[in-house]
Amino acid sequence: MITAAWTAARLWFTGLPDGIRRGAVWLALALLTIALVWWWFARHDAKVIERHDEKRAATASEAKERSAEDRANDAIINMINEREREDAIKAAPTGSSVSAPDLQLNCLRLKKLGRVPEPCRHIGGD
Repeated sequence: MITAAWTAARLWFTGLPDGIRRGAVWLALALLTIALVWWWFARHDAKVIERHDEKRAATASEAKERSAEDRANDAIINMINEREREDAIKAAPTGSSVSAPDLQLNCLRLKKLGRVPEPCRHIGGD
């Protein structure tokens, strides 16, 4: 049946005038070329998108690792700074060089931050 349809189409096509037949052949070649170019672009775009996604995932994982290291370093630095502040408060003279209102104000500021070093435990207020 397919052979009969193919033969009938071929006979019909050969019965067309020469100019129309050439135009039909050129049209078929143009459509085939367009289809092939479209298929190539679709495959190329898919590959480019896949490569881009791989690069983005690799970059994101590197950034996550770096940010985790940065957070750990920041936590260590914050802990060191907090100890230095507490040590500075402990080392501050309690005599006339630091006035009581200054000490009280600094201790209240530290309490608001949730830090109460030893010299500030006796100072009240909220």
